[in-house]
Amino acid sequence: MNTYRIKIGDVTHEVVINSITPPTAQVTVDGHPYTVSLDETQAASVAQPVRSAAPTPAAAAPAPKAAAPQPIACIGEGDVVAPMPGKLLKFLAQVGDKVEAGQPVVVLEAMKMENQLPAPIAGKVVALPAAEGADVKQRTVLMRIEASS
Repeated sequence: MNTYRIKIGDVTHEVVINSITPPTAQVTVDGHPYTVSLDETQAASVAQPVRSAAPTPAAAAPAPKAAAPQPIACIGEGDVVAPMPGKLLKFLAQVGDKVEAGQPVVVLEAMKMENQLPAPIAGKVVALPAAEGADVKQRTVLMRIEASS
C-alpha cells in the first residue's frame, strides 16, 4: 500500500494505492474508496513513491502562474469529468449540495457551445478540484460527488 500527496491546481489530495491488478486498481482518494481503470499505456508500469530528502533553503522565486487543472487517471464513479477540452464556465452545485443522478451540475464551454454536464450519481458534492473560468483538458475531474447512503 503506497500513499501519495498529489497536487492538482491549488488542491492537495491524499491518494492511497491499495492494490493494482491491471486493468484496474483499488485506490482511496481523500478517504473515499474508488475502483479505477488504468490507462492501457501506463498499466504495465507502477509508480514508486517519492521519498523526500531534508529540505534545503532556496532563493525566493516569483510565484508561478496558476496552471490549468490536469487530467488525472483516477476517476471515480461520482466524478464529473470534462468530456472534451474547454472552459469551465460555472458550477450549478456547490460543495455540500445534494444532487440527483442526471441533474446538470457543471457548465463547460467547448467548441463555442455551452454544455451542461450531469451528475453521474445521486449524492453530495464533496469537492470542486477545478476553478470556474479555468481552461480544462479532456478527462479533467471538475466535481466529485459522494454517493448517497
